Amino acid sequence: MVVLAASLSLMAAPVSADQWAVTPSLQIKVLHDDNINLSVDNPVSVWGGSVSPLLDLSKRSAVSAYGLGGRLIFNRYSEDAVQDTNVQLLTFFGRTATRLSRFGVSGSYKRDTTYATIEAPAADEDDGLLPGDVDAGLLRTQVRRNRLLLTPNWRYTLSERASISLRYTLNDMTYTGSGSDALTDYRRQSAELTLLRRLSERSGLTATVGAARYASSEVGADTDDYSFSAGFTHEFSPMLEMQVGAGVRSAVSTFGDAEVESSGALVNVRLSGDVSELTTYRITADESLQPSGVGALILSKSLSWELSHKLSQKLSVSLWGTAFRNQSVDFFRAAADRTHYDIEPGFRWKLDREWSLDGSYRYRWQKYEGDEAAANSSAVYLAIDYAWPRLAVSR
Repeated sequence: MVVLAASLSLMAAPVSADQWAVTPSLQIKVLHDDNINLSVDNPVSVWGGSVSPLLDLSKRSAVSAYGLGGRLIFNRYSEDAVQDTNVQLLTFFGRTATRLSRFGVSGSYKRDTTYATIEAPAADEDDGLLPGDVDAGLLRTQVRRNRLLLTPNWRYTLSERASISLRYTLNDMTYTGSGSDALTDYRRQSAELTLLRRLSERSGLTATVGAARYASSEVGADTDDYSFSAGFTHEFSPMLEMQVGAGVRSAVSTFGDAEVESSGALVNVRLSGDVSELTTYRITADESLQPSGVGALILSKSLSWELSHKLSQKLSVSLWGTAFRNQSVDFFRAAADRTHYDIEPGFRWKLDREWSLDGSYRYRWQKYEGDEAAANSSAVYLAIDYAWPRLAVSR
């Protein structure tokens, strides 16, 4: 990866809208985690390090955009019990537009473990964020995971103020290697039809109907769920935007000859913006159905936040966190019901245009329903990053 970035630098040129832009970077990190498996009885304390090259390739014009990103993380730990934790992530997106319609596709392929992972960033700012990890901290043993996520979408303009969109999502997860019998492969397919009505330049209403199917052939479990939700978006200013949505859901789960029905509410609230040129934030509260490797669909109630503040031109601080309460929508996999917190304050110090130093402290807490004791973990990270200037690939 470093050799590739060095060769690309020979082609460096001002990046125009119709050229392919290449953004390579490299990160070296050291860490210490006093309970990497988040266990109550047998915590594993480790020192570790990683080397992570990253390469993003993108091309944008007035009517189209394409992108491809790849990241490798090579992890090594001091304990032999933690092995084979390398991570590979590939993200991609593409979109093209005509006068009245736009078609796009985005997705990712990620190969990680239950001990070592990375969140996939937004494939494209217009396609939204990729879903997070509802199974974070689920197992006290290490299992390798392979996830394919694919989301084609289409939008058509009905009038000056109204448009309609259709989105399909494929989420396919498989588990391999030692310990993989603790989780089950699954596939979830979903489709959403959304009608958007602009009330003004700054606000709009949405109505969405959705249907999805979760299937795990290994255990013979599946769930069909249906939903309807309405939403409101408003841009208070160029620096503050709010999205609010609420709806209802209905699900039918089967396991062998047994069947159970469930229903409830769906809620999503998102607030994002800039307090000033120095401070930005994003806060999201969500109640939604998510696929899980326990062989069941999970109702996840979550709160997440990202805050950052520039202390100077070179030094910034951040606070990232998430909290969720997971419950199975059926009684077959109730052992997965749990509460999980994850908080990480950190800093970034820009040494110069290419080099930066990152550090953070991460605290995790988790308790399973029915357990008397909770598990917690403290970890510290220190990383050095090098980002090559954005390069243009000659046509």
